[in-house]
Amino acid sequence: MLDRLTSPFSTWAVEPAEGEPAHGYVNRLVDGEGHNSLRVYGNWIELNGRNIVPEAMLETVCSLPISEERRNRLRHATAIERDGSFVLARQRFSPRDLSFAARRWCPACLAESAHHRTWWDIVALRRCPYHDTKIMDRDPDGMPVKWWWPRFDVTKRGHELAGERKPKVLRRGTFAAYLIMRMGFEDRWEAPLLDCLDATVAIDVCHLVGRLISNPRTPTIPDLATRTIDVGYRALRENKDHLVSVVAAWLRKNLTAAEIDTSYSSVFGWAHRMALNLSDEKARRTVLSAFRKAHAYALTGAEPSPADADRTVTLTELSAELGIDRRGIASLVSALAANGNSRSTKRRVSLDSLQAEALRREIEDLLTRDEAGALLGLPGWAVGHLASSGYLASVKHLGRGKPGLRFTRKSVTAILDLIAALPTTPGKSRKFITCWRVNGLHPGQLAVSVLGGKAAIVRRNNSQYGFCGLSVQATVAEARRSSALPSDDKRLSMADIEAITNLNRPTVQWLVRKGHLGEPHRTKKLCLLDRETVETFAGRYRNAIEFAEPLGVTVPDLLRRLAGKGVKPFLSAIDGHGLNTVIDAEAARIALGLSRNPSVIEDEGLVRFWTRIVETANRRGLMFKFPDRLPSCGQRVWRGDRYGSVLFQFDPVSRELHYSLIGRRFLEDTGDRGWRHRIALDGNPETIIDIISKERTH
Repeated sequence: MLDRLTSPFSTWAVEPAEGEPAHGYVNRLVDGEGHNSLRVYGNWIELNGRNIVPEAMLETVCSLPISEERRNRLRHATAIERDGSFVLARQRFSPRDLSFAARRWCPACLAESAHHRTWWDIVALRRCPYHDTKIMDRDPDGMPVKWWWPRFDVTKRGHELAGERKPKVLRRGTFAAYLIMRMGFEDRWEAPLLDCLDATVAIDVCHLVGRLISNPRTPTIPDLATRTIDVGYRALRENKDHLVSVVAAWLRKNLTAAEIDTSYSSVFGWAHRMALNLSDEKARRTVLSAFRKAHAYALTGAEPSPADADRTVTLTELSAELGIDRRGIASLVSALAANGNSRSTKRRVSLDSLQAEALRREIEDLLTRDEAGALLGLPGWAVGHLASSGYLASVKHLGRGKPGLRFTRKSVTAILDLIAALPTTPGKSRKFITCWRVNGLHPGQLAVSVLGGKAAIVRRNNSQYGFCGLSVQATVAEARRSSALPSDDKRLSMADIEAITNLNRPTVQWLVRKGHLGEPHRTKKLCLLDRETVETFAGRYRNAIEFAEPLGVTVPDLLRRLAGKGVKPFLSAIDGHGLNTVIDAEAARIALGLSRNPSVIEDEGLVRFWTRIVETANRRGLMFKFPDRLPSCGQRVWRGDRYGSVLFQFDPVSRELHYSLIGRRFLEDTGDRGWRHRIALDGNPETIIDIISKERTH
């Protein structure tokens, strides 16, 4: 039997209200005892009245002889700490989602009944779902109302906490209403994307999406507004198709076509990074998938299909179905221009059913090097020049028993049609096969010269396949250029620009988009730029690593030293994912007080030897893109098809050129990245060319 003399309260006739937590109920009991300080009263009954611990207060009130129905009501509305989280009304919240430091309240709710509602402790809820009024956390004097004060109608200074009465209507389009429904205080409705998530994850996801679509595109994370979470909830409360359409509409409204036509991670920026950091895997997949699909819809202009229409197939699904590496399918999509417009297909993440079926047929119809060569009248090992020059669409990363490049039959047919359409020119001629053998040319180079109009056709034998049926002019010396451009010597391909500037492909593409390398001349497959403009740029701006390594510092250290001298980088790695840092070479030299450019090797013997190497490579028809000079930090020289590279570096002490082969295509590549070859400056360049010419055969 309860002893009232030892009971924490002398009366407990106050009825716990709907949604009232234990700490709110204890305050009302203290007020009923005639006391005005929970802190003082708590000292008498051994209860912490200064720092609120809801579970301890629940234990205190449950010791009273109240009905089990009252206890269950209080348990349901009180946050209980479990394994580093809080469980409130059968929903899991993170500690950062709840606040017990000071009281929060809705004046209109207090006008109806002066008691605390448990959802006011959820900091993400900033407006009342019943009255659409701001949830307050300061009194009229701008002071917080601490929990030691037991009354809910007025403050200690006599200010009214309750406001005027307003109609009570649940606003179902708000996140607060949805959360109250999930907590069991309102009739249930469905929000499929959110119902499967914990409450704390649902809050994070709604904040993320709301921040994105309620603001224009910004480089930094926008601040939270009072209705941000409601905007996010309305985008997420239906199915994924609705979310995708909302995000796609935001993209089309806030970004230009050029801004959309980049990778989806760049398009969404901070939102993509926040999505990657979501703690729940299902939420992370949902948001990232919606971003990818919205990006694809914004690119293609296609509206989202109904969920039951099965109009789209993702590359991942198609990859699993066909047993092929996903990168290979993405490569094929790019080669076929599967989206039917001129934008980059590398960004596409899903295909409609007709496109998926077309891809299945194309995969079955892909050609190996030897098969493509047989149709074109070329040796199989020579078709790589046609691929690197943009005439032949290549597909890589197929994997699973399909090593090496594959080529689309459509592009092979296009080359044969082009050969048939080329005009003939009267004059002395040699058969195509005789011409490249007698003149020591690479057959792939000669084929590119024919297609580009640099080697004129004199006769055509329709009884033989492709290039084998051609007779070309006897003088084809200009076909010796290793770059094999289908234009003239005044224009450079992207691979040539990478070699000249010592910058990677994303950086060169960024420079082209920004117009720093001049106006591009675009063909169906290639982007060509004026050599003079590119060489002028390369003469002034260099990769920061070319300065940092000779000085024995890292690139960040170099940038800090330059910043101290007031010199900023022309392009920083923070300007985009995968970009090199580019600096003004002369400005950096002056700022650092250097007498010469440290990236330039002034050894005349190396300059002469390097020139001989480049000339030999060009004469032998190698696909490698050699720079005009070798920087002091060394440089990686790539094949045109990106399937292998050679890393060169000069040792000024031994005056030797070191080089190492990197890539599966090389016969001798064992995975060892040490310096495998050395050659003195008086050596024979043919030795280097012989070694790097040896390829694996598939």
